Amino acid sequence: MESRRLPVALLVALALAWFGPLFVAARAYPSGYDWRHDVVSNLANPRDNPKSWRIAADGMAVTGIFLALLSLEVRRRLRPLAPAWSNAAAAFLVLGGALLTVSALILPGHHAFFGIGKAHAKIAQAAGIALGLAMACTLPALLRLQRSHARVRAAAVGLVVIPITLFLLCHFLTPVAEAHAPPDQRDAIHHSLPASLAFWEWTGSVAVFGFLALVTLALPSDPSRPGP
Repeated sequence: MESRRLPVALLVALALAWFGPLFVAARAYPSGYDWRHDVVSNLANPRDNPKSWRIAADGMAVTGIFLALLSLEVRRRLRPLAPAWSNAAAAFLVLGGALLTVSALILPGHHAFFGIGKAHAKIAQAAGIALGLAMACTLPALLRLQRSHARVRAAAVGLVVIPITLFLLCHFLTPVAEAHAPPDQRDAIHHSLPASLAFWEWTGSVAVFGFLALVTLALPSDPSRPGP
């Protein structure tokens, strides 16, 4: 029986590095942190969170490193099914982790970095896009899983397709709904949960973690072989 110690240790470290510091920083947030409407970057912003912004920033930086390490495990699990796509998924995971680490090392806020205004927020958003692309790149491999792994395939595909599809629909349809809504309803639509970037940041965080856990723990080392 193959050992799962390394992926389990990396997943635990990833969860602690991301959710732990952010939870501590949220508890110390001066105005009371609302995950539904306050973006993650606010927790790592010395202006918004002067007491514990460094805790959040350090956690984000370390999370990027663990994402890069987990990319190797994802590629190893999916490579027998789709070598090129698994390499692409691993590359985007490394890119997302690197961007997340870089965003945490930049002094958060509205400062320019190499001519880029609000660099921290933009690089962090680019990290999220890279992680979404990494998950999307695993689809060709996941769809080739044997029937004996049908439940794992369905769960993994669901964790990829459902959050990304819902986010894209809300991202593009919310402005349309806001533009065609009566004036007295536009503000409510603009501040609704589907229109909140913060809501999707936290939802995406859970989806990424769940997806990585499923791929690295539920799949065998050679998923191209039929299961028991």
